[in-house]
Amino acid sequence: AVLQLRLNNLKMRSRKEYVSSFDLAEAYADLGMKDEALQKLEDAYRDRIMNLVFLQQEPDFDFLHSDKRYRGLVRNIGLAPAY
Repeated sequence: AVLQLRLNNLKMRSRKEYVSSFDLAEAYADLGMKDEALQKLEDAYRDRIMNLVFLQQEPDFDFLHSDKRYRGLVRNIGLAPAY
């Protein structure tokens, strides 16, 4: 319930102010929402969010490592694979 509340709060804030796509991706990942998390990570890549350089060290995204979209994103960012 707390994780869902965090996501809802971020989504509400995003209607009025800037909220990083990376932060939204993290919130979706915490809830196990794979497709939504990957979409927000792709948005973060397109927006050039600097936090993406830490993507491989963030345990919230560990469950995405086997997904080909995640692996493509890691490759596009230029990070060494950690999976």
